[in-house]
Amino acid sequence: MLSLDSVDNYEDLLNLVYQNHQLIQISTRGNGTIGEDITFNKQLIKNIPFFLKEIADGEVRGEVYMQKEEFYRLNEELKKSGNKLLANPRNAAAGSLRTLIPLQGRNLHFFAYQLLNNDLPNQLSCLQKLEKLGFSVSPDYRLFRNIEKVANFIQEQEKKREKLGFETYKFPASVTSSLVKNIYVEVSRSGRITYVAEIIPVILQGSKITKTTLHNYAFIHNLKLNIDDEVVIKKAGDVIPQITQIYQLCKNHDCPQKTVNYLAHFASKNGLDIKGISQKNIQKLYEKNLLSRITDFYQLHQKEQELLKLEGLEKKSVNNMLTSIENSKKKPFANLLTALGIPLLSSVKTKKITKFYPDLTSFTGALENNE
Repeated sequence: MLSLDSVDNYEDLLNLVYQNHQLIQISTRGNGTIGEDITFNKQLIKNIPFFLKEIADGEVRGEVYMQKEEFYRLNEELKKSGNKLLANPRNAAAGSLRTLIPLQGRNLHFFAYQLLNNDLPNQLSCLQKLEKLGFSVSPDYRLFRNIEKVANFIQEQEKKREKLGFETYKFPASVTSSLVKNIYVEVSRSGRITYVAEIIPVILQGSKITKTTLHNYAFIHNLKLNIDDEVVIKKAGDVIPQITQIYQLCKNHDCPQKTVNYLAHFASKNGLDIKGISQKNIQKLYEKNLLSRITDFYQLHQKEQELLKLEGLEKKSVNNMLTSIENSKKKPFANLLTALGIPLLSSVKTKKITKFYPDLTSFTGALENNE
């Protein structure tokens, strides 16, 4: 299994903290900045040492996984009991660790890949040290001296994929998204017509992309492509940028479903992390005209009696929700930027931006100065 520490969702990546040789905390990496303490479920992970003999204080990172055999066994039990089946081993592993419901019948495993705050010279030494400490590491790690051998190794691992007892990492295609600014025609010296989309510039695999081929009219017609569409772009053969699909956009500013989803995104964990207000509750508040724009969140404390009349909302849950809304005002600026759902601005890009512009004043100032 190949684990990379550069993904957007870290729910199956874990931090193990040791003090005085003892394991004192296990937490998920969460969104890369804020995770969840899941120490209470440490017994589910069958192959992590609770005591380190050689190191008193340290932190280990790795990935939790569920073996396929265990996944099939659990689904068979769930099927017999008439319960909902697990979707896949990876989600099952992450979900098992985060649940508050006792699940001692489940067996998870852990591959370690990083030992923090050490003076080891390279990753190979790190993996060897982790093994010596009693951690399991990916059994097929190798040291290569050139990139060609790395590529060959990846191809070999792909062939073994179905035979492995766990799910392997699959490299995603290099893709990004942008908006179509214009569509025009280029004519070659031989008279061949090619349709081209001019897009808002984006960086893909280290190069700046300003336009992409549309091949021919049939391609445009089949995609139903229009100016101002948001599109997915990838490099064919890692070289030629091309549009692969269109994000169909509802342009109705009063669309109920779009509004509810936007409000839910604003309150989500990656946004302002307003606890106690699920999408289902947001739907109820929207239908009762209590919530239709993000500023309405901060007026709900004036409508406590109306909130208590809603089905499923009791005084304690309402108080917790209002407290969380108040606490959201203290969240980092990066959370606010993500919560606003600005097109083409992912949470990863947001974190990079806020390194240079750490607050709203500096950010808006940069926009005004076209920085």
